[in-house]
Amino acid sequence: MSCFKTVFSKAKARVQSWHKTDFVAKNVREPIFGNIITITVAESAAYRIVMQDVRIGTLPPYTPYLLISIVAMFEAVLGPLVAWLGYKTRKRMMLGWSLGFMLISFAWFVIPPPDSHEETEFCDSVKPNAVIIFTALSLRTAVRVVITVGVAICLCLARVASWSHCIAYIDDHEPDRTSIHFGALVFSRVVPLMFGYKMLTGIVENTIMLQVLIIALSTAWHSYKIYFNVPNPTRQLTVAKALPPMEDRGFFRSLFRVLCNILAMSQMLAMGILVTALWGFAYNEEDIIKTNYNIQPIGQIVEGNTELLQYALALISVVYVGYKHSAPIRSEYEIGRGLRHVFKMTFLAILLYVAIVVLPPCKKGHVAGLEDGLYAHPQCSLQCGCVPKWKEYSPVCVVDTMTTYLSPCEAGCTSSFTMENLKIYANCSCAGPSGRVAPGACSYPNCTSGFNLHRALFTLILTFSMLAFQTQGMVILKSVDPRDKSIAMGMMWSVVAATAYVCGNNIFLSIALKTCSWYTGEKCQLYQQRFSYIIGFTCASLAFVSLGVNLVARAYLRTKRRNADRPERREEVETD
Repeated sequence: MSCFKTVFSKAKARVQSWHKTDFVAKNVREPIFGNIITITVAESAAYRIVMQDVRIGTLPPYTPYLLISIVAMFEAVLGPLVAWLGYKTRKRMMLGWSLGFMLISFAWFVIPPPDSHEETEFCDSVKPNAVIIFTALSLRTAVRVVITVGVAICLCLARVASWSHCIAYIDDHEPDRTSIHFGALVFSRVVPLMFGYKMLTGIVENTIMLQVLIIALSTAWHSYKIYFNVPNPTRQLTVAKALPPMEDRGFFRSLFRVLCNILAMSQMLAMGILVTALWGFAYNEEDIIKTNYNIQPIGQIVEGNTELLQYALALISVVYVGYKHSAPIRSEYEIGRGLRHVFKMTFLAILLYVAIVVLPPCKKGHVAGLEDGLYAHPQCSLQCGCVPKWKEYSPVCVVDTMTTYLSPCEAGCTSSFTMENLKIYANCSCAGPSGRVAPGACSYPNCTSGFNLHRALFTLILTFSMLAFQTQGMVILKSVDPRDKSIAMGMMWSVVAATAYVCGNNIFLSIALKTCSWYTGEKCQLYQQRFSYIIGFTCASLAFVSLGVNLVARAYLRTKRRNADRPERREEVETD
C-alpha cells in the first residue's frame, strides 16, 4: 500500500509540474480561439439540421428566422449573467464551459434522423418530386427541433462566457496588448460564421456522429490546454500588474455601472447595428448573386480555396491593427484614437455597401419565363408539370438560341450524360432539334468579372467591419470600470444578439417576402432585381446609423474631457 501511495504521489507531482505558473496571454487565447471556431461551426451545423426539416416540408419555411430569434433572445437575456459568473475563478469557468460544450454536443447522438426525401432535376421522372408544403408538426420533427434549439442555446452561452472570461483575464494581466487578442477572437467568430455553413458543416448532411466526434476531439484538446497552460489566478503569477479589486462586484451593481456608462453602451449599440448590416448582407448574399449575375455560388469552383484566401486579408488586417494599438508601439490604448478608427472603417463600409449594388449589372441576356420581374413557366416545358426541388434554381443554357432556363426541368430535359468531364443535359423539349443544353446560364462569361468584383468588394466589407468590431470591443473594454470587464463583454453580446438576430433578422425577412420573383411551394427560388438594391441600401443605412452613434460617442468623449480639464485649470488659477 505504501508503495502504491509513493507511486501515486510521484505521478501526481509530475502532473502538477505540467501546470504553467507564468502568465502568457497567447496560452490563454489559443484554446479559446479554437473553442470559438468550433462553437461557431457547431452553430452553423445546428442551422443545417433545422434546414433538413424545412427542405422536406416538415417545418414551415419561416422556422429558421423564428429559431434564430428565439436563441438570440436567450443569449440577450442570459449573456450578462454567464459572463459575470465565476469572475473570481476565470480559469475554472473557461475550463467548465469548454467541457460543458463538449458534453452538450453529445445530445446530437440521440437526435432522430430526418425523413428521407429524394429529389430529381428531370422532366417526366419516374419518381417525381414531392410537393414541399408544411402541413403538421410530427413528433419526430418536434424532438429534433427541441434538441437542436437546446444545444444551440448552450452553444451561445458557452461562447459568451468563454469570450468574456478570456478577454477579462488577458486584460487584467497584459492590458497593453489586449487589442491583438481581441482581434484574433473577432476573426475566430466572424469568418467561420460566414464560411462554416457553406463548407465546414457539409458533413451534417451525411452523418451527425462524425460531426460530434470532431467537436469532441477538438474541444477535449482545447480543454487540456486550458487546464495545463492557463495559470490559476489564485496562484502567485509572475506578472507585475495591479489586479482589479474583488469588492463591490455583485451582478446588479456591475450591471448598473455598465448600463450607466454612456461611452460603452454607445459602442455596444453601434457594434450591434453594424453587425446587423453585415449579417443581413451575408445571409442574403447567395440570393443577391443569383439575382445580379445568374450564378449559383454554392458548389462553384470559384468558392472554397479562393474564399479562404480572401479571408486571409481580413486576418492580416486584424493582426496589423492589433499590433498598431498595442505595446511597444503604444504603451496604453487610446479611446479617442479608437473612436476615430471606428469612424473610418464604418464610413468605408457604407461606401462599399452602396458600391456593391449600384455597379452596372452584367448583360444576362434572355431568361425564359422571366418578364417584368415575375416568372412564369415556359410554354415548351409545361407538359413536364415540374414539381420543383427545394433549390430548383440551377440555370442551363440553350446554346443555339442563347436562352437561359432556370432549371433542367424548366428546359424540359429528361436525361443527362458526360462528355469530356462536362455534364450535358439531353432530350430537352426547349432546346430545339439538338435537344441538348449546357449547365450554367448563357450569361456566365459576361457575368464572371462582375461576380469576382462582387466577391472582392464583399471581402473588403467583411475586413472593414471586423476592424470596426475589434476597435469597438476595445473601447468598451477600456471605458468600463476594471471590475466590470467580463460583464461588459456579456452585455456587448447581449446587445448584438438583440439588435442583429432579433430586430435585424425580422427586417431582412420582410424584405425577402416582398421582393420574390419566382415562388415555388414554400420557397422563393429567385428574387426581383430590386431585391439586391433594397438589401444593399438597407445595410448602408444601418451602417450610417452606426456611424451616427459613433459620432455622438466622440462628441460625448470630447465634452467629458473638456469638463474634466476645467477644474484643473481653476485650481491652477487659484494657486497662482
